[in-house]
This record gives sequence, structure tokens and C-alpha cells, in this order.
Amino acid sequence: MLAIGLALLPPTRPLHADDPAPFAARTHAIRGQVHQVWSLRIAECDTPASDLLVLVTRGQPPRAEKRILWMPCGSALAPDDPRIVSRRLPEETALLDVARIPGRVGAQLVLASGSGLRIESLVDDRLPARTIAIPGGLALPTRPWALSRIPWVAVRLRVAPSRMTE
Repeated sequence: MLAIGLALLPPTRPLHADDPAPFAARTHAIRGQVHQVWSLRIAECDTPASDLLVLVTRGQPPRAEKRILWMPCGSALAPDDPRIVSRRLPEETALLDVARIPGRVGAQLVLASGSGLRIESLVDDRLPARTIAIPGGLALPTRPWALSRIPWVAVRLRVAPSRMTE
């Protein structure tokens, strides 16, 4: 019965999108070992495009270099886009996140280590980094080869400016 029913169906043609461009394969060569990749919505974009955060290490232990690549507003689609930020991370970095922080402009890289927090602008290298020392330190081990992004910064991180140092 099923064979008869299938034989009575009209022949079909393969379906495809009228404009395959949005679905085209794109290559973005990233030097190093990619550990984690996140699609985020932190930057203020003119389009519905999202941001991309990529965590990589370059080289071999014990000289491995930890880096992040920040690709705001769909810039990952164009490997030579000038908005892409590549930043070396301090050796003592255990955790990181990207957030918008009151009193600072644009996306901020928030690094956590045993000694405290460091906040760096991802949109303007001329802005000074902020450090927040934690008396007695944090129970975070130095992670010389691995790195992690944990979304631990709230959208509105409240830090009193008097507690920050240049």
C-alpha cells in the first residue's frame, strides 16, 4: 500500500534558497588552538548581527600565550575587519567575561585573577584599564595553559569608582 501511495505522489525537485549568500561557508583563520567560542550581544550594533568572543592559546606549554579575539557586530564574517580586537591575556588570568559596565564606554573585558579584577576597554586602547584589588585575594588558581569564560558579570556591574585604581 505504501509503495502505491508513494508512486502516486508527483515528482519533486530539490528545494533551495533563492539567495544562498546568507548560508555561504566562510573561513576565518585563527592562529592557535581555539578553546571556546561564544556568540554574545554586548556591543551596540547597527544591525542584528551578534558579537563573537574566541579564546585561544598560541604556542606550547610552558610558553603558551593566552589570547582573546573580540569580534563585535558581525565582524567575524570579514577576517580583515578593523573592529576585530586581539588581546594577550596576563598569565595570572583564571576567568574572564565581556560586559558593558556603567561609567565605561562600550564593551569591557573583565579579567579575574587571585589578586582581584582588571577591566579593559575593547573599543578604545587609549582608555586606562581599571584594577580592583581584593584584600586577601580570591581563591582562583593561576591557570597557565587553560582559560575559561564564565558569564559571571551581570549586565550592570556596580562598582564604586572610589574602589577602582588606575
